[in-house]
Amino acid sequence: MLGFILGLPLAGFLINGLLGKRLSARMSGMLASGVVFCSFFLSIIKLFELLKLPPLRRSLEQTLFNWISIGDFSLPFILRFDPLTAVMCLVVTGVGGIIHVY
Repeated sequence: MLGFILGLPLAGFLINGLLGKRLSARMSGMLASGVVFCSFFLSIIKLFELLKLPPLRRSLEQTLFNWISIGDFSLPFILRFDPLTAVMCLVVTGVGGIIHVY
């Protein structure tokens, strides 16, 4: 689910970028605002999951894919959600959503 926090605004950008001329201005704006607010609500859900953990173990991780693998060495691509990440996700997506609506 952490990938969706990043992926939804990216998907909205791609859809608006590729289909921008075919979509009405209202639909394009609704799509852009909607994906940012969805990302904001996913950040809130993850924040509550984070708060359920003990204070010293407050970190959520999601491995997206194995980036480099050579012999015994493996370097996965991991998204980490900790308290600082939660604050930044909420600020960026919350303010970004408000800016999109404005």
